[in-house]
Amino acid sequence: MAEKSDDPLTVLKRRQTQVREQLHALQGELRRLDKAIEALSAQSFFYELGQFAPRSPRRRVGTLKQMAYTVLAMSGRPRTAAQILNDIELLFDQKIERTSMSPQLSRLAQDGLILRSGNLWSLNPDRPPEADQYYLIGDGPRLL
Repeated sequence: MAEKSDDPLTVLKRRQTQVREQLHALQGELRRLDKAIEALSAQSFFYELGQFAPRSPRRRVGTLKQMAYTVLAMSGRPRTAAQILNDIELLFDQKIERTSMSPQLSRLAQDGLILRSGNLWSLNPDRPPEADQYYLIGDGPRLL
C-alpha cells in the first residue's frame, strides 16, 4: 500500500516492479508447461504409432545417429535438437547429452541423410536409399 509520503511516480515504479516479478514467475511456469505439453505430445505420438512399448522386441538401441534418424523419420516433421533428444529419451529410454547430439546431426547432414534449416532438422527427401539402414524400428520409416 502507498504511504501518504509516497509520490505518484514512486507508487507507479513500485507497482511496475511487482508486476515484473509476477510476469517473470508466470513466464517460468509457462516454459515448464510448454515442456510438459511437448513431452506428452511426443509420447502420445509414439504411443499412437505403437512404438512406445517399454522393452518392446521391435525396439532396439543403436548408435546416436541411428536414434536421431529414427525419431526424425517417425515424427515426419522438422525437429530442434532439443526435441530430438527428448524424443530419443521417450522412445529409446536413453538420456543423451546435448553436446553429444550436435556433432551426430552434423554428420548425418554431411552424409546427405538430413537437412538443417535454422535450428530445425528434418529428413532429406533426396536421401540415398541406403539411409534407411539407420532406421531402428520395424521395417522402415513410416513418414506421416
